Amino acid sequence: MKKRLIALIIASILIFQSAVFVTAQEVKNNKEDSVFTLLAALSILKGDGNGNYRQNELLTREEYAALILRLTALDSMVDAYNEKETCFKDVPATHWSFPYIGVAKQVEIIDGISADYFGVGNNVKLNEAVKILVSALGYKKAAEDKGGYPSGYINMALKLGLLKNIESNEYLTRGEACQLLYNSFSVNINNEITGVEEGRTVLNTYLGFSVEEGVLEETYHYQSEQQLLKDYVKISGNIYYAPLVQADEYLGCNIKYYIKKIDSQQTVYFISAIGQSKDLTVYDEAIMPDTSLTSFRYSSQDNKVMSASLSDKLKIYKNGLLIKRENAVSSDLIPESGVVTLKDVDRNGAYDIAIVNEYKNSIVSYISEDTIYCKYSEKIELEDSLDDVECYKNGMKIGFSELRNGDVISVSQSADKSRIIIYASEEYLVGSIIEKDESDADRILYTISDDEGARTTLSVAANYKKAMQEKKQGIVNLKINSNQICRFYLDAFGRIGDVLIEQKSSSVNLRLPIKQSDGSLLTPFQ
Repeated sequence: MKKRLIALIIASILIFQSAVFVTAQEVKNNKEDSVFTLLAALSILKGDGNGNYRQNELLTREEYAALILRLTALDSMVDAYNEKETCFKDVPATHWSFPYIGVAKQVEIIDGISADYFGVGNNVKLNEAVKILVSALGYKKAAEDKGGYPSGYINMALKLGLLKNIESNEYLTRGEACQLLYNSFSVNINNEITGVEEGRTVLNTYLGFSVEEGVLEETYHYQSEQQLLKDYVKISGNIYYAPLVQADEYLGCNIKYYIKKIDSQQTVYFISAIGQSKDLTVYDEAIMPDTSLTSFRYSSQDNKVMSASLSDKLKIYKNGLLIKRENAVSSDLIPESGVVTLKDVDRNGAYDIAIVNEYKNSIVSYISEDTIYCKYSEKIELEDSLDDVECYKNGMKIGFSELRNGDVISVSQSADKSRIIIYASEEYLVGSIIEKDESDADRILYTISDDEGARTTLSVAANYKKAMQEKKQGIVNLKINSNQICRFYLDAFGRIGDVLIEQKSSSVNLRLPIKQSDGSLLTPFQ
């Protein structure tokens, strides 16, 4: 029975199946990845349809031509291109690149490999790519004056800083082509009549973006008062629309962000961290009870007691809402079931932000329009909060109506019920219990063996432990070293949230409703 990643990722939460939960990481930018995601966010780069950018593959001449037209916002001319005759013999009107090459030829930023042939399918060379980009930026005449193709264009590219972080000296990979285009963002456009105008770049002139810096203060999921609407963020006191940005991970960080005015609304398209923030993520079972507002105490993965210093200006976000410092108590940092992420934004050794996500587990029996009826526990009534509910299953966002009978759900809910996030898990293990450990008063551990003899040790989720203690109807009497084969359903933390005896000989699925003679559906938990 292998350990498996319970792939439910939301905001900064990474949940693994393990006995002790502690992770430390630095939030920073992988430069190559961030260049790709930036160009994709600005609609310059398009993937292969599956979200893959294939950065190590070579780029063809026609693909590079398409990138240049998007960079210079000439792709609008592509949509309006209505020429019927091809300007190159190897570019038929049926080829996807026909309008791109036609427009690039019209505006004189690209030539063919000869008068009659463009070179469709040929991989683009560095010298060719540089000539096209230098020409698009308005420096064609200056490059010709420096010696023409290829030396004059290469020298001009070096002068403009276009070749920074480019290692190729022959053919360009897709990654290097994107780096080349990214380097052009800081180059002033040259008008061959009026000359260079300081601050006039492809970003602000052609694409309409401005680049700003600030501190990401609040997001929809993490805010001081429930005033931010969904998809909005607060950066250095200003509110922006950011529907495509995963902003939560940058909470409290100094950031660079790309904004554009769309329908009179300032919209953030991309965020990157300036510098690095040091993060520490600790799950409830590893948090020590003597944790305070000045010292966060936890058990490391090698069972050593560790202390993390907390800033005297610590901000605590519990289930999305900021707890005012004067109202905070130590127990706010010790969720019964959940995870705490500490962020040292200024890297001075004291953590500035604590993100506490506390969860309550339930087992879905069935759902109505706005209510979840649960096995072992009280129903969850959402009523007016239904529009604010976010549901995830197997790492994917789902609709509330897609929750199913038998799902183990972990529910995070803010104090005012304005923010509700539900993680549903269908993960399970089949086997029998061979060992039980109750040495820790706060948790029960079961070691389970599958039919191949592989062993896995799992803790019991708080909801099921409570149900066992109260001897709720339907609770399986777990037996050690017996032939009792059970199906152990796991919550989003990889803990046992429900148990059913495995009925191998039955054709009835115990977790699906049963149709009765009158046509009504009876759930197994009714």
